[in-house]
Amino acid sequence: MSKTSNVVMFYGKTQDGSKIITRSKYVEIKSEKADTPEKAKWPEFKTCKFITEAIVSEGIDKGEMRRVCAEADCPIHHPKKQSTKADASFKAEQGKSRREQSLAIATGMRVLQTIVAAVPVRLMKRDFLFIAEQMLPLLDDKRLEMVARKLGIANTRMKDFHDLYSLSRLFSFEGQILSEAIVRTFERRKTRLPSAPPIAFTAEFFENESKQRQWTAFNGKNKLYIESVPLKTVVGDIEQFVMPLVRGVAMESQWNRSWQAGGPWQD
Repeated sequence: MSKTSNVVMFYGKTQDGSKIITRSKYVEIKSEKADTPEKAKWPEFKTCKFITEAIVSEGIDKGEMRRVCAEADCPIHHPKKQSTKADASFKAEQGKSRREQSLAIATGMRVLQTIVAAVPVRLMKRDFLFIAEQMLPLLDDKRLEMVARKLGIANTRMKDFHDLYSLSRLFSFEGQILSEAIVRTFERRKTRLPSAPPIAFTAEFFENESKQRQWTAFNGKNKLYIESVPLKTVVGDIEQFVMPLVRGVAMESQWNRSWQAGGPWQD
């Protein structure tokens, strides 16, 4: 079909009452299937409830039938564009985020270059991890919180949440054994026990759109053998299982309560 061809609708009318639709007012739906995953995302390869039949009214394809979507409110073929103000604000926020990320990367690279230049041998991954462990305690609380928030959202796996949730729901635990394991783990990593819930237990995490999509995808991929539970519910149950234990260990070094499958902790 010519890019400038008009079509005539067989059923229904446009919003101005006409059956003739100019090329800029409709999307032609392709009859063949997309041959690549990228093309499958294009509007012309998608269907909607507003699709109707039309006939080309001019051009070299005049008289031929076409399937089109001419519904201005169709979210698939005619999505609403962001306002100029909102678009400018979004771009400004993206620019700020990129600048901050570039500055952080550049600073980190300069620090690593200085360290590498001072060491006469090639550093391995374990060496860089050791350097990171030594540098973290030097950060003030504000900077440490910033690092924790960035890494807390970016590096959390959905499978870890499912596993912890399932363990707390299906098994019983002795607090003394768990508390000893936690103390040893934090001592080995030279990390302080958290006094407040980490970012993963807050609304900032479980209401994050990216994490919601990851959780939905994880449930869909494993739907044959796991129960689909909202991320907010999973996070809440894990917090009830983990945080009383962590706070108890921080105050008493040991936690002598017991956890029956499903909780809560009991004396």
